[in-house]
Amino acid sequence: MAQLSVSNLGGRKNFIINGAMDIWQNATSYSAITTSAWLADMFQFGINTDGSMNITRDSISAGVLSPFTPLYSIKCQPQAADTSISTAQYSMLQTAIEGYNYRRLKERTATLSFFVYSNKAGIYCIGFRNLGSDRAYIAEYTINQANTWEKKSITITFNQSGGTEDYTNGQGIRINWVLAAGSTYQTTPNVWQNGNYFSTSNQVNFMDNITNVFYLTAVQLELGSVATDFEYRAISEELELCQRYFEKSYDISVVPGSAGSTAGADSFVASVGNYRAAIRYKVNKRSNSNPPVAYSPVTGASGYIRNETSGADVVQAGWDMRGETGARATIAAVDQNIYYFHWAVDARI
Repeated sequence: MAQLSVSNLGGRKNFIINGAMDIWQNATSYSAITTSAWLADMFQFGINTDGSMNITRDSISAGVLSPFTPLYSIKCQPQAADTSISTAQYSMLQTAIEGYNYRRLKERTATLSFFVYSNKAGIYCIGFRNLGSDRAYIAEYTINQANTWEKKSITITFNQSGGTEDYTNGQGIRINWVLAAGSTYQTTPNVWQNGNYFSTSNQVNFMDNITNVFYLTAVQLELGSVATDFEYRAISEELELCQRYFEKSYDISVVPGSAGSTAGADSFVASVGNYRAAIRYKVNKRSNSNPPVAYSPVTGASGYIRNETSGADVVQAGWDMRGETGARATIAAVDQNIYYFHWAVDARI
């Protein structure tokens, strides 16, 4: 009987979505983060320290990285330092792979590769965690030379047993690039552990100086024990992959909630007192658990739409008929008035 090869299902080798940091639907600059924030699509920052972090999209000059040069990287720089990380504190970048895709990795060996740059050389950690955060695998890598782009690779076998796993539309596996971690989250490397761990005790404290910088790009996770060249996908395909998790009516470069941005807004002429305006997503969502958020195209106010006839924002009352393909906005409308609105829907892991 013929064997099914799972090494190239869908024609893609890279399990990481937006690994070249091309798509930034939320924003491209974040100041003094003290909890969490979504960055480049599919990448999130989490922090629980006495400091804070600035994060920006940083451009990369052509030819700097070979053979594929991404346009952008994620740049991290402390806004406020924390020179002594307490036991339960941490700072890290992270991304997640949906369960449907993660099941192709289960019981197989894969290699994570990425390009990294920092002025702070030393030992850093990568953490892999399952859905329940009750199984973790920590690997160390070393930034050998300060202020130099370096390619790193880590090989891991996803053969952990027990714990809470997801092989459908939830979080299959989460990957952390750790910048600091207290002893509560430290363990030994290179073996699956029972518990929620981020790093080893060798992890540097990147948070200790506001002059520290850390850049990350060209992230790839592929089957096998060898890190191959980064897989470039067409920008239209990369955007569609991102839109399964987050989509907006705005142009890609426009941050949701921006004032004075009318391009792409949905519009309608009301014909009844309680109107329902349907929107249809370009890409089916991972989950329909979160309703969209409406925005006034003129003021950017969330939870409002714009009555163009009266020149005022009005409350968007709610949503019904939510599903993976779209939703309907409920609006207390004035007959024959013209309305328009933007929206964003969040189905991120």
